[in-house]
Amino acid sequence: MKIHRTIFVISEGAFRNVPQLDSDIELEIKGIEKNIMVKQPFRTTVLECVMDYCRVAFDIMPKECAFTVVMEQRDEIRILNNWDQAEQNFLHVR
Repeated sequence: MKIHRTIFVISEGAFRNVPQLDSDIELEIKGIEKNIMVKQPFRTTVLECVMDYCRVAFDIMPKECAFTVVMEQRDEIRILNNWDQAEQNFLHVR
């Protein structure tokens, strides 16, 4: 079986001058619903998009694709998961 491998590299440097994004989040705590505005770094939004992309790919072809996510932050490289089948899930990419 042929496995399609994809590496996502998310660099902090690319987002230094990008303003934070406002996210409208709906919370329900003990039966009380409330909308709040949360500011999050643009890099977090990019990582959420990568996670959505991986989720769709896992749904369509669960055994034919593999992803590795690499983040660069403060001159440090962090590999969030590797090619092992056991790490091809969202518990490792966070």
